[in-house]
Amino acid sequence: MKLSLTIYSVAQLVEQEGMTVEKFLEFASSVGFTGVDLGYFWQDKKKEMAKLSGWLEKYGLVVSGAITRSNFGAVVGTPQLQEQINLVKEAIEDARMMAAPSLRIFAGGREGLSFQEGAPLIADCFLRLTEEAEKKKVVLALEDHHGLAATAEHLLYYLNRVNSPYFRLNVDIANFLFDRDDPVQATRQTAAYAVMVHVKDAKRQGEKVAGCLLGQGEVDVKGCLMALKEAGYSGYLSLEYEVAENPRTGIPFCYHYLKRLETELNW
Repeated sequence: MKLSLTIYSVAQLVEQEGMTVEKFLEFASSVGFTGVDLGYFWQDKKKEMAKLSGWLEKYGLVVSGAITRSNFGAVVGTPQLQEQINLVKEAIEDARMMAAPSLRIFAGGREGLSFQEGAPLIADCFLRLTEEAEKKKVVLALEDHHGLAATAEHLLYYLNRVNSPYFRLNVDIANFLFDRDDPVQATRQTAAYAVMVHVKDAKRQGEKVAGCLLGQGEVDVKGCLMALKEAGYSGYLSLEYEVAENPRTGIPFCYHYLKRLETELNW
């Protein structure tokens, strides 16, 4: 089992302590992770990118994946669409420069835009961007992340429309809960197409879903990981920490939880 940490997990520390990318790498390494997902939170991206390979070597890490924000559903059919296209193109180049094998993207959505109306338009955006990604040898990884790419069925629709080895999935096992997809079943449906995986737990609080420490929510984390293993997934499992508890204590707790599952699953 290869474990990585996505930089979004320390958003709280970036805000409270001004944690830098280098300090994030130092922290991830100190916990025991061997990979990191990078994106966002650069203070001076050009200068930090130039130093990144040295930092990675220093802390014994690899870039397991790159991440970017995108919301095509909010802008399809508007003049702002090109801005989203350009944002992802820039992120593809960033991923290439970091030697990241894949780039996590979102489909997005907006109120009043149905899946039937919006998904074909978003798929067209993905087709255009996949051509760019193939040139740079970066695989786009669409995440199940609310809106018009929330369920396993949604993800499989885009996979079939784009139909390229440079367009695959970032399976976020807990995000399926938001649209009441069963996480284990949805993971089983999508695992064969995963090039990235985000691991987290969550539980319902009334009509809302909130993140929690691994093993304390409604996600059968072990069942999801078993589904990935059975599908032959061999990439990194990236912890995405979205919990109110201080990341300095919560992230090590989740890391050791995953290490126990590693033993139980013989992975």
